[in-house]
Amino acid sequence: MKKLLFILACSINLAYSSQETEQANPPKVVVMSEDTEISVQNIKNPIIIDSKKIDNIEQLNNNINDYIKNNYDGWRRVGRAMFNKDGKYMLWCMIANDEHRLITLAFDVSSVFNRLLKSNEKEVREEINNYLDELKH
Repeated sequence: MKKLLFILACSINLAYSSQETEQANPPKVVVMSEDTEISVQNIKNPIIIDSKKIDNIEQLNNNINDYIKNNYDGWRRVGRAMFNKDGKYMLWCMIANDEHRLITLAFDVSSVFNRLLKSNEKEVREEINNYLDELKH
């Protein structure tokens, strides 16, 4: 499992999305090496995102960034991946610190995506589908 995550972390683009790079403090590049410690924090107990507070991708990203800021002070998002299995959407966010530690946090965003994919607003559905397509590549 650790090797799989290492390969996954290496293959994920370490730059923020265009939305995230506009922040005042752009992310530092994390150099993956044999010395990089990888830790999967909560794969069996993912953080559940309350769908009632989320109406678009920007709010989802802000919610996740707030969680990281409040619980992992000094860490920054460096990658992400989405897994969809049996109707469950799991978003893995890789965060790093200055000591070359890399942690993967699992977020259960199923209720958010299932609700927004059924939205009456075409723009919302397209935004979610584009986000999912972006994470597939």
